[in-house]
Amino acid sequence: MSATASPDTALPISSAVDAAVALGLYPASDFRIATGLCTDCATIPQALWYFREETIAVPKSETCVAGFAKGVSPAEDLRLWLAGRPPEADPEYPPLVWIAAPDVIAGAQLSAEATTLQHQATTMAASLTPKIALNRSYFDSSSAAFCIWAGRSRIKRRSGTSSSRRCRSVQAVR
Repeated sequence: MSATASPDTALPISSAVDAAVALGLYPASDFRIATGLCTDCATIPQALWYFREETIAVPKSETCVAGFAKGVSPAEDLRLWLAGRPPEADPEYPPLVWIAAPDVIAGAQLSAEATTLQHQATTMAASLTPKIALNRSYFDSSSAAFCIWAGRSRIKRRSGTSSSRRCRSVQAVR
């Protein structure tokens, strides 16, 4: 591996809501980046409170945001929604998507120890986000070692300075 990189220009960094990225079934370019502290997001206050210090994606104002009916079960709410929805209707977007970090580094490799991030000839320090107490599914250094063993490349969502990255979300892909 080469020396630690400092300029972001050495890495293929793109926005988490870039036109070439998808958030599930939706084009990421139909979202904007925010945190749960946003005051103009079309979502419930409880969700914004939960994600108050997290990077989220929220639908742009021109999109139709999914809602829910109060006072009925989720199954009844879904039944009513399907019955009243024409097949040709535009999709309804989720009011919030947790994306963890504002940037994506495509094709980067996380070391088996989860301490460095490499893309082509550029290597930099990396760290994993500390475990969230309520999260049962967690990526740690043993997960990184398994991904290396399985021969998978990774796409990272990151935040941090140009010389160090905190890996917030890792997607293993072949």
